[in-house]
Amino acid sequence: AKLQAALVEMGFDLLADEGSRLPQLTAAAVPPGVDERATRSRLLTEHGIEVGGGLGAFAGRAWRIGLMGESCRPDKLDRLLTAIGVVVK
Repeated sequence: AKLQAALVEMGFDLLADEGSRLPQLTAAAVPPGVDERATRSRLLTEHGIEVGGGLGAFAGRAWRIGLMGESCRPDKLDRLLTAIGVVVK
């Protein structure tokens, strides 16, 4: 819930309808004007965080963010949100 709320605050649109969203995997359309591929690349090269790109109709327009196992710890989520904030600005 924290990830999804933060993404919306940053201008992302969640792709799944409320009530159908999973805490383990969030699909979100990147904000207008954000280069989806370049920002994902920066997350990986500058912050060591890998986020999946959209597939099919969402290719180049969305991210898929998984929070499972070690990556769902609060400190890891805070690190992710901070990094997204840096690369999306």
